Amino acid sequence: MKANLQPIEGLSLAEITPIEEGVANYTVTLVPPNYVNTVWPDIEELLRGGADRTGGRWDIRSLFFALTNEKQQLWVTFDKDNEITNALTTEIIYYPNKVALAIQFAGGIDGQTGGSTIDVVLNKLERYAKDVGCHCIEIWGRKGFSRKLKKSGYEESLVFYEKDITHD
Repeated sequence: MKANLQPIEGLSLAEITPIEEGVANYTVTLVPPNYVNTVWPDIEELLRGGADRTGGRWDIRSLFFALTNEKQQLWVTFDKDNEITNALTTEIIYYPNKVALAIQFAGGIDGQTGGSTIDVVLNKLERYAKDVGCHCIEIWGRKGFSRKLKKSGYEESLVFYEKDITHD
């Protein structure tokens, strides 16, 4: 999926270099809120699956509004051809005793969510979290992420289960 990239004042994607050498030339970048409209057609379907799995808590429209109103942050991964391969959202959560960067929604093109891509994304998010004063990173995700995240130093501390009691 080729991004319909347009210039943003003070931001040049051509000047952004990959974070890690030897990692398939992936670039992870934070998308400014005023630029979400521009990339939305290219990333909406990547994020829809996560929004659809929230049991009605979120839908893709409410996610769009959270991003454009700066309630969440949008991150995209580009490959060496400037094609968007992954998108994810984060939210800074202020708990009484800690500040967390929560990875909320994530999705990618089939075959583009491998280990090296995840490493690049996690490295970027960890640096960002430190820069903005977060104490930790939270991830709510499917069980399949467990093995890779453990290799990256994350601990599985709980699994989220729920039951809808409105239909007896």
